[in-house]
Amino acid sequence: MPRDDIRTGESFSFQGFWWIPSKDRSVYRAQGKLHHEPSNGIRVEAVNLYGDPADGPENALGGPGSIPILHGETVEGQPCTLLDVICSNSHGKLGGHSEQLLTSNFLVHGAHASGAEEIVSTRIRVSFRGLAEWLIAPWPGRDPALKDEVTLEIPLDGARLTFQEESYESVDRFSEVRNKSFSALFEFDQPVTLADLNEKYVRPLHDLLILGTNEEIRVTERTILVEEEHEKWWGDKKPLRGTRPVAVVQRGELIWHADKENAFHRVPLPLGGLGKDPVAGVQRWYALRAELAGAGNSLFATINRRFRALEVDLLSLLSVAEGYHRARFDSPVISEAEHKQAVEDMIGALPENLQANYRKRLVYANEQTQRQRLKELFGNVEAVLPKAEGWSKLVNGLVQTRNFLTHWGDKSDHVMETPDLIKALTKLDVALRVNLMIDLGMNPADIQTSVDTSHGQHSALAN
Repeated sequence: MPRDDIRTGESFSFQGFWWIPSKDRSVYRAQGKLHHEPSNGIRVEAVNLYGDPADGPENALGGPGSIPILHGETVEGQPCTLLDVICSNSHGKLGGHSEQLLTSNFLVHGAHASGAEEIVSTRIRVSFRGLAEWLIAPWPGRDPALKDEVTLEIPLDGARLTFQEESYESVDRFSEVRNKSFSALFEFDQPVTLADLNEKYVRPLHDLLILGTNEEIRVTERTILVEEEHEKWWGDKKPLRGTRPVAVVQRGELIWHADKENAFHRVPLPLGGLGKDPVAGVQRWYALRAELAGAGNSLFATINRRFRALEVDLLSLLSVAEGYHRARFDSPVISEAEHKQAVEDMIGALPENLQANYRKRLVYANEQTQRQRLKELFGNVEAVLPKAEGWSKLVNGLVQTRNFLTHWGDKSDHVMETPDLIKALTKLDVALRVNLMIDLGMNPADIQTSVDTSHGQHSALAN
């Protein structure tokens, strides 16, 4: 099978015609070339987008600075849609013509749409950087000697996830090369919106790859597979069934880094590492990821970056550690009823003009402190990793350093300097990953193997 050309993770360009949709079917169509680069998003260089200058000088440079919806058509006849378009520059050219530079972060290639909420699907193929490496190692039940294309089906809530290993051919004048591609096919009982697809299905798998590979992960393809029926021109009454691909190119990050060389040479937690039943392992992950909710979003957004400043890393990791503990292990110091009564007693003893101020601060007084939450997370790790003995002692320094960065005050002796902070943050990063593995039900030996693979040579774990 040939591979589709439109992919989020690759650069591409094509010529086409562009217009602002209107009830008037005779709307003017501008010629322009679309360019896509993963690091910069989408840009279109259009000529006379706002009308033919022969119709009047007001059409030369005029027009809105933002265009909610821009429709287009490639020279091959493929319909396209750009959403939330910004006209960043417009300048005159010879002959009274004008050129507009348009930018966008959202392209639908294969359909005209009136908004993101209109994009729904029952079948969609998604690819990720690192998916092939995560899947390539044999998993329980898969014959490593099998040469045919391999699939693994995983039932999810309202959907079915199928990991696919497919072959495609690359042919030029002098050679023919057979390659393999790996993708995740989601099939749904009911049509789902793009927003639900991304949040409930794509994001959990994206985050599992972050945990499994210890590398930066990004979506490289979203292709909606639209089932169609075509009437046969030769008169056969039985319609011809086919699949029309609609590619969705959606930029999901502000900064995109070039891929690291020799990445994925070691995969700490491949699919086969989730246990004897990989289907159940992925299902457990989806359930856990749903429980983590927003705290999980922050966690994986933080650890999915290779280039991070220490101070930003400290604030982010401590914040997500606290949110993760709150989602999984929250244990209020006193009961809600006792806390509510205690707050009322304390507020009642204050002058009326002070009550509102102190009520805001007392409302969360029954919750565990950041120190308590961190100690419990580190304690979980110490219980399964012998090398993690004593990691709980890092909590005081981490919290003191965080307080120094976020509050006015003098620098105490417990604030960590750069060498110690690097080691402490590395251990905190590992601690969060290990807690996730514990939540997945992995046994300590497999957890130790995974950590040795991902961080075994790191100096921070040498002591």
